[in-house]
Amino acid sequence: MRMERGLHSGFFRKVSSQSNPDSSVMEMLKTTLKIPSSVDWSESDPCRWAHVKCENNRVIRIQIPSKTVGGMLPPDLKNLSQLTVFEVMNNQISGPKPSLAGLSQLQEANFHNNNFSSLPSDFFNGLTSLNSVFLDYNPLEPWEIPESVKEATSLKTFSANKVNIKGKFPGVFDPVTFPTLTDLHLTMNNLEGELPTELGGSMIQSLWVNRQSLNGTIEVIQNMASLTEVWLHGNQVQLLVDILSIISQISLKLMFEATRRIRFVESQENKQLNGGIDEGSGRKGAWHVPTLAMTADVIHKTYDECLKCGMDGYVSKRFEEENLYQAVAKFFKAKRISDS
Repeated sequence: MRMERGLHSGFFRKVSSQSNPDSSVMEMLKTTLKIPSSVDWSESDPCRWAHVKCENNRVIRIQIPSKTVGGMLPPDLKNLSQLTVFEVMNNQISGPKPSLAGLSQLQEANFHNNNFSSLPSDFFNGLTSLNSVFLDYNPLEPWEIPESVKEATSLKTFSANKVNIKGKFPGVFDPVTFPTLTDLHLTMNNLEGELPTELGGSMIQSLWVNRQSLNGTIEVIQNMASLTEVWLHGNQVQLLVDILSIISQISLKLMFEATRRIRFVESQENKQLNGGIDEGSGRKGAWHVPTLAMTADVIHKTYDECLKCGMDGYVSKRFEEENLYQAVAKFFKAKRISDS
């Protein structure tokens, strides 16, 4: 009876392994990688392996980060057609990164902090569901971001810090191709030239491009309204001039918008004080916040915009004490001596 049960068990494992379409690829993965004993991949059915998840007998997740895994990845990894998450970061894997071309279900790919040597040009082909990819900190041979990245239109995070990217800063990350891209991290590479105009209008919130050979203008940043974080240090000095100009323009826009909001709140409050009658009807409310612009921008267009948004005055830097006094004095009514 015990022998018969053992035969049935062995037969079941063999049938299970044969019925899994991903078994051959997973066996090759186990062969080419150096899996430590702490990661149990001893079962014949890969769906029973540690850190591997399956659905409907298909592999959908392989997550073996920080497990001291060595060896190489097999070239037929792209045959795991239902794979959604692949994570091998913080290991000791070497050799070329295999192409992931055609993995239309893949959403997350994390290769950072290994010893990979190269990346194929068709790596991104058909990765239409890819949300995030981390290629960072691998000693890759010099390479350029391939045009095939345009097929990964669902990208939210593209991170490739210190991976020996060369050439001009690529103009592929435009908002039409990548409408959801929020994090673009390309620090410590060998990129040259200007930031491309294609970045304008994008939804990028975090842009890391420090420690490169970038030069020229970065005016495109003022057209990236979603930015909350920009790393530019370690590039050409000329960038700093543009940064100051951009900060000035952003400050002016914030100043205009703040004034418009103040005036809107005022109008609502004064409307209530007037018994529901708009100020434009002849009756004036009592509430008015004096607003004075102080800026180094002396362009007449800026002065007009200050008045248009509802400011009461404008003083350009550097100003004399008398100029400031005259501008502020308009907000106060002088009292007669007999009134005091």
